[in-house]
Formats: sequence, C-alpha cells, structure tokens
Amino acid sequence: MHPDAQFADGQIPRNDIAILHLTKPLKFTKKINSIALPSTVSTDPKYVFVGRGTDESGRLSKSLKTMDAVKLSTQECVSQLPKEYQEMIKPQLGDLEKAIICAKRPDGQPGICSGDSGSPLVQESTLIGLASFIGGMGCSNVRLGFYVNVATYVPWIKSVTKL
Repeated sequence: MHPDAQFADGQIPRNDIAILHLTKPLKFTKKINSIALPSTVSTDPKYVFVGRGTDESGRLSKSLKTMDAVKLSTQECVSQLPKEYQEMIKPQLGDLEKAIICAKRPDGQPGICSGDSGSPLVQESTLIGLASFIGGMGCSNVRLGFYVNVATYVPWIKSVTKL
C-alpha cells in the first residue's frame, strides 16, 4: 500500500494504490501478460475499463467485462455529482487534479461499481488508471467513476518494484 494512503470518512481516498508482491512469478500466456506503465499523462480522452464488479443486475459479475469510458475535466466531473459530494470535494480539487482521473461511459449508462476497485483503466496496452471510487449515488445510478491516475505514481511504482 502507498505509504501516504488515506481513507477517511467524508474524504476522497488519497494515494489509493498498492503493489502486490507475488510468492511465485506469473506465467505469461495469451491471456496473462504484462501492461505498460504510462510515460506521460495521456491527453487522449478515450479509455477502456476492464472489471468484474457488481453489474446491472446487482450481482457480482462471473466474468470480466469491458466498457468504453471518456475522460471528463475535474470541473465537469464535480459539477455532475450530487450537491453534498460537490461540497466535500471542492476543498480537495487541487489534489484531485493530478491524482485522479474522472471518466464515464459515453452512452450515459452506469459505470464502475462495488467490486471493481483496483481494476484497470487502459489505453491500448498502457495502464492509465485504477478504479478507486464512485460518485456516491449507488451503483445503479452512478455515471461517474474516479480512477487513480497511474502516471502520477510511476516514480513510486518504480522505486518499490525496482523497475
């Protein structure tokens, strides 16, 4: 877990990222492979999310699912949250700018949900984000997903993994 991770009630998660140390190396196959870390912050607003959380039926998905997602500016994102969440997040906007990516499905359907935390947001073969939290409206209504901006954490990832 990131040494500065914070998960306080009434606050957005901070530094919501961890690195797993496996006891045995992975065996790469056609279905199991590595993914690139971003070398810069992406300016392309189109992403793909892969997760296995609660789906539209309200049950945990039995298989991986994908969805297209588009990035929103922080201001645009916050303006779409319920008023009580806007008030909670406004004092933290400066921190959000670098650490979080806000994205939603282009078709306006519900997005990430319970069980998706830590799942990847990708562009081609590059890891852009990790699912962190939703906009506080319940999974069937949530349209926004908040993702850890992996580019911000690349120096920390490299120092821990010795990459």
